[in-house]
Amino acid sequence: MARKSAVVPLTFEDVIGDLIFFKELVVPLSIELGRTVVDIQTFLDLEPGSIIELPKSAGETLDVYARNYLIMKAEVTVIEDSFGLRITEITNPWKRI
Repeated sequence: MARKSAVVPLTFEDVIGDLIFFKELVVPLSIELGRTVVDIQTFLDLEPGSIIELPKSAGETLDVYARNYLIMKAEVTVIEDSFGLRITEITNPWKRI
């Protein structure tokens, strides 16, 4: 009679542990403030100083993408003279790998 082995589900930590050899790879991140659609006339009328209204409210979290996958939500913070992000939510840890 054939012996059946138990299938043990992998945890996120197990997978990350196996990927430790890839820790030197660079992952480009894109931070999205918002998206909108404009008609062609509005687009053609854009010039320095023009304002494009976005649907997000001030203080709302920003979307953080890695290779076009939404992976996190974050809020803007100031670090000395630069902007930074404070991560508020990991949308799906499996999409990070």
